[in-house]
Amino acid sequence: MTRQWILLSVLAFMWLPALAEEEAPHRIAYVNAPWILNNSPQIKVVEQALKKAFSEREEALRKRQDELDALEDRLREEGQDLGEDEARQLERELVSGKRRLKISQQEFQEEVALRQNEELNKLRRQIREVVQAVAKSKRVDMVFETAVVFVSDRVDISKDVLDRLKQEFRATGFEGAGQ
Repeated sequence: MTRQWILLSVLAFMWLPALAEEEAPHRIAYVNAPWILNNSPQIKVVEQALKKAFSEREEALRKRQDELDALEDRLREEGQDLGEDEARQLERELVSGKRRLKISQQEFQEEVALRQNEELNKLRRQIREVVQAVAKSKRVDMVFETAVVFVSDRVDISKDVLDRLKQEFRATGFEGAGQ
């Protein structure tokens, strides 16, 4: 009988952890992804890289706008004193220049938006990976991001995620910005 008792005791001890895990409540957490994104040091690197990448072209567009404004002022001030052909030529030049500038500005805005989306998507992927790592380290079963009406501090892991992002930034920097 002692042998059977020992065997039953061993089996019971083997099953207790499995039963405890099944009966344990699920752990949930919440992250405020926009807050993390806006407060991460990586976002500042992305913003600086984009500004640097597009500043020359933005300045050229601004300069071209100033030139067209000066031409328009000249036409307005001297238009009556100019000959008919010269005034017509300046008007054509002004209309054509404004049209080209508008197209260039639209192309510029589209290119900036595309590049910004690429860089932000890289950062969002990094944030997603950090959220998963923090959730695993805290043994969280499910993480919510949106459509939450109330979140207590007990389940909000946003600060932990931001802290881990900052650690990664200090350790490796943010590769990919401006490339």
